[in-house]
Amino acid sequence: MTAILYILFGVILGVSFILHKYIASGKDNAVKDQRIKDLEENIKKQSGIKDILKAEFENIASKVLEEKNAKTADLNKIFLENVVAPFKIKFDEFKSKVENLQIYEAEKNVGIAERIGETE
Repeated sequence: MTAILYILFGVILGVSFILHKYIASGKDNAVKDQRIKDLEENIKKQSGIKDILKAEFENIASKVLEEKNAKTADLNKIFLENVVAPFKIKFDEFKSKVENLQIYEAEKNVGIAERIGETE
């Protein structure tokens, strides 16, 4: 009978040990499940932060490009004005000479026409 009690006691201890391990592993699983949930939430937050940072980067990049384009346009305008200005001056001088020559030729033609009219 003592042997049976020892066997039963051993079985009870074994079952108790197995239950303890099962409960502990269940707690470990619960902890692991919670850790997984926490990590998934962290990933979602980081994904949201990533989207926010991406949008912010795009905004900053757009502003930088706009400013750079504006500066480039201003520099191009200044450059063209500096290049074109001498040509404009020369063109205006040439235009003035042509106009003066046309006036002179017109006056000369009027004078010739008047002489022809006088001789006829």
